[in-house]
Amino acid sequence: MIDGVGISQELLIHLPTVIDLELSYLSTLLGSQQLRLLLLSRQEL
Repeated sequence: MIDGVGISQELLIHLPTVIDLELSYLSTLLGSQQLRLLLLSRQEL
């Protein structure tokens, strides 16, 4: 249990930077695909 708490605390400390990196990566990776999906979904509707 102590190891889990330590790991969770480490994750909480590094969480903001991890979230920023993941968001930037996902936005660049899925940006065009997301726009395509939005257009396709609107066409289907």
